[in-house]
Amino acid sequence: MFASKELLSKSFYYIAIKNNFEFKTVISNSKSIEFKCSQDNCPWYVRASRYKGGELWRLRKYIANHNCSINVIQTTHKQASSSLISDCIVKDFSSFDRSTPNDIMIHMHTKLGVNVSYYKAWRAKKLVMNSLNGEAKESYALIPNFFMKLKEINPGSFTAYETDTEGNFKYCFMAIGACIEGWKYCRPNISVDSTFLKSKYGGTLLTVSTIDGNNQIFPLAFSIVDSENDASWRWFFENIKNSLGDREDLVVISDRHLSIPKSVHNVFPNAEYCVCLQHLLKSLKLIYKDPIIDKLFFRCGKAYTVVDFETNMRWMESMYPSIRDYLSKHYSILSDKYFKIGFMIEEKLHVV
Repeated sequence: MFASKELLSKSFYYIAIKNNFEFKTVISNSKSIEFKCSQDNCPWYVRASRYKGGELWRLRKYIANHNCSINVIQTTHKQASSSLISDCIVKDFSSFDRSTPNDIMIHMHTKLGVNVSYYKAWRAKKLVMNSLNGEAKESYALIPNFFMKLKEINPGSFTAYETDTEGNFKYCFMAIGACIEGWKYCRPNISVDSTFLKSKYGGTLLTVSTIDGNNQIFPLAFSIVDSENDASWRWFFENIKNSLGDREDLVVISDRHLSIPKSVHNVFPNAEYCVCLQHLLKSLKLIYKDPIIDKLFFRCGKAYTVVDFETNMRWMESMYPSIRDYLSKHYSILSDKYFKIGFMIEEKLHVV
């Protein structure tokens, strides 16, 4: 007895793959189903039907003898569907699995002795991840309810949710109450960063963090937007202001994306804006290709006094006289008193 027609079919698909043969479906309707070996002279045969008109399916006839000699270890194996492959590998996956379609192809060949195409393996992985994590569309639809529960369980939390003109998801923002409260006791320096999302609908994750009293990373807020652009970054900073407030002597550190300084100056006109040293060095190395520059540059970044800073800067100028002018022209960070703090925050975040 089988709980459903689908379960019955998959059971024999698995048998066919495991025993290295193919079969064809002779009859398949709401009342009965018949399978027969693809080779005409082979007696292998299955017939099943719905039991007393209910949901259960009962095996009526099964000839297990399979005497033909064929080799179907190939990408065209009829029974090696994406759905069956996903059922075979689901126990070997976790919700954060990083296996590639190639890994699945190797796994299927090792476990069941059958080759599958890259496309089938890709489809199988998608089915597995959907079964473990749910559909991306359904997940986005749950965000408003998630935010409601978040504020209920974490008093003082701040959330924002925005849709487009057609009612589809556009932006969301969240800052947990404990992070908002902790921000009051941290130095007024924040680092914003972004990373792309690999889900079906793409998008970009924006984050804002700082350093606590123990010099550890202290996350403050997160946001999901469509992409990095003027509108999304401004929306992000507006919600940072709404949730964390505006503090005196605020310093914002980021990469070199052009939309960020625009948004900082519009939303936090009194804040200091600095460029991350890691990103600044990448630009510098495009022009000054000398490994010694790296060491001297970071010595400037770690300098606690103007004397130490100027000493290392003069050493760089002795090799490349134009380097100070280049940095002063393109980045105001050279003359910024928060140069050291900016390095500390960004260095820790990049290590993570």
